[in-house]
Amino acid sequence: MSRRPWFSLGFFVPLLAALTMVIAIACGGADATPAPTADEPATDAEVTPTAVATPTPTAEATATATPTPEAPSGPTGVLTTSFESMPVYQPHPRYRPAGFEEPTMVAHEGLFILDRDYQLQGNLVKDWSVAADNKTWTFELHDGIQFHGDWGPLTPEDVIYSTRELGADDGTCGCPQIQALFGSPEEDWQTDGFWEVINDTTIQLNSDPSGLVDLPYRMDFPSSNSGWIVSKTQWDSMAADGLSVDEALPQVVGTGPWELTELNLGEVWKFRAVENHWRHTPYFAELHLLTIPEEATALANFEAGRTDTWSAAPDSLSKVAELDTTKFMSLTDVGEMILYIWQNGYTFNGTDRQWPGYNPDLPWVSDDAEVGSAGWEQARKVREAMGLAIDRQKLVDELLHGNGAPGAIYGWQPLRSLWPDDWNWDYNPDRARELLAEAGYADGFEIVLSSATSRLVEVTRSACEAIAGMLQDVGIDARYENVPLGELYDGYKARTQQGITCQHINAFGGEPVSLHRISYDPELLWGVGWDHPWFTAKMVEAYETPDADARWALQFEMGDWLRDNALAMAVYSLDQIFPLGPNVDSWEEHLSMGEAQSISGLEYAPHRQ
Repeated sequence: MSRRPWFSLGFFVPLLAALTMVIAIACGGADATPAPTADEPATDAEVTPTAVATPTPTAEATATATPTPEAPSGPTGVLTTSFESMPVYQPHPRYRPAGFEEPTMVAHEGLFILDRDYQLQGNLVKDWSVAADNKTWTFELHDGIQFHGDWGPLTPEDVIYSTRELGADDGTCGCPQIQALFGSPEEDWQTDGFWEVINDTTIQLNSDPSGLVDLPYRMDFPSSNSGWIVSKTQWDSMAADGLSVDEALPQVVGTGPWELTELNLGEVWKFRAVENHWRHTPYFAELHLLTIPEEATALANFEAGRTDTWSAAPDSLSKVAELDTTKFMSLTDVGEMILYIWQNGYTFNGTDRQWPGYNPDLPWVSDDAEVGSAGWEQARKVREAMGLAIDRQKLVDELLHGNGAPGAIYGWQPLRSLWPDDWNWDYNPDRARELLAEAGYADGFEIVLSSATSRLVEVTRSACEAIAGMLQDVGIDARYENVPLGELYDGYKARTQQGITCQHINAFGGEPVSLHRISYDPELLWGVGWDHPWFTAKMVEAYETPDADARWALQFEMGDWLRDNALAMAVYSLDQIFPLGPNVDSWEEHLSMGEAQSISGLEYAPHRQ
């Protein structure tokens, strides 16, 4: 079954233009309050507001961006959307909650964005260039961008401070690669190190050559490893006033087109439009973000007109399509389901740094890191059997209702048109049984599957349970266990995890080598399944190769190796559909590939005419 034509976007990602990608989405507009139940649509309820700062400007712009005309009569009405969950409001880069950029991105901005065609566009940055040495970058900021709350204009010092805070050793990002690109916070942040202030609007970044490949991705927003720019002056002022971090965080201001006015955790966050915003003034006067954990409840709110849009799960789409007033926006390949088949080796096997989760007695784990050895081949056949046992097309058809596509290799989903045919996984349970017998497991073995995701939780759990059943069909005694997300992530960091984790992630922004280096580098703070000396060396080589043709050749070589060895296994990619209620019209052309199953470009959401 192919993707539904009424949702299809149809896009092409050029081979050498795939510098970045992330994902974000849509919203619509009516008054809203705390989350209702599925049986009882939302009713007005009192909430205790938490007062917050005041408004000001931000940018959309590349040098080529075309501004959208502002509402002639000024912002009016309320735009309302919902999220499955929203974190504590922590917009400071050092403390930002990983994976939850979306709710705060309406009030904050970063240096770059990725448009819906996966092209890097300047946001706070007006223009940028890289020197002939392939490591000296110059960034020119828009002039006159103001922070909310009278905290003054955006300065190069704010950029340097924010990027270094993101890569701090004790930061929540856990991103040492950020530090490698932007320099250590222990340096004199104003003049020394990698950053240099040229003038009031110009900064230069003297990056290590190894940062060339994904440097722009690290600076886009929102993304899995980057963030927004905050005011160093404000943060220093709050520290001088004796505010604790917890007291200061909700007050951190941004430069975005919406300014936070009320913060009711677990219920609703409220924002007001920043008039005369330097980039684009919203069409709606207010924005309300609701917390609605249950999909059935989110659907009931939309049907009752309490919310204008949300990131609908696949099962909800046919229901809202029955409403005469519903319109749709969509993005393709916004996320993917991958399998972490945990081996927790092989780089440090036999040393005092051997990962605690490494256990060569498990059938899918090799007792020998030498590719092609008897131990490696035995474990490889087991992993290949697992891959062949999964009916990916059935999962797309039945769980995603056709709004997705079968996967192959983690990190390559949006580059589908570039895959060699032999990367695809055929559904072949008979061959899976033969491979298990060849590996010495004709009678099967036991394995536990768990799922990890902060969104599309039910879909991911259902897919993981279905995969467990498919493994059972070829003789593997697989069972699904619901493990708390925090417990799973602790295992990622400690490298104690075993079994299989079904992980739903947002589509990645950048070339595959960037994602793979984050995931499989044995020197980083966590790993997602395995590491291997051959692959690590190849990653470093590709990462430090400035010539695009040569770098992509290395990445295809790495892709062949991953597929041949049944590693970095993807299950499917999915499309995100955004239903729009009667109060709001489409702004699909302004959606960005940031945090894809969420809402982006809300300032461009127009009133329905």
